[in-house]
Amino acid sequence: MSFSAENHKNLIIIFTRYPVPGKTKTRLITKLGPAGAANLQRVMTSFVVSQVKKTNLPFKIKYTGGTKREMQEWLGEDIVYSKQGKGDLGEKIKQAFAEGFKEGFTNIVLIGSDCPNLRAKLLKKPLNCLLNTTV
Repeated sequence: MSFSAENHKNLIIIFTRYPVPGKTKTRLITKLGPAGAANLQRVMTSFVVSQVKKTNLPFKIKYTGGTKREMQEWLGEDIVYSKQGKGDLGEKIKQAFAEGFKEGFTNIVLIGSDCPNLRAKLLKKPLNCLLNTTV
């Protein structure tokens, strides 16, 4: 999916991890096993992506683990993918926002892939709040 800030002010960024058994959802491995924990990651991310697609808003996926090719094979080639930045989670988030603003987006929402109750309608609320806020 190709998009630009010229056509849209809103951007959704999804943070996720490629589901490698033993390296994802590690706290759940004792209950689900390495493959089960990786599968949970796979299912949750796929669900979040499906909900984001329903918004018809530009989005990109920032990932860790795996390769761009593996991400494309898993979630599709019509998505913009890039690796998460360096540092702790806070630094990675800061870098993702800075990148989005540099690209010209003015309203950015960043979400993780661990949102089983997330729905497309709910995703539009924070962006609408940003559009209606004056600074």
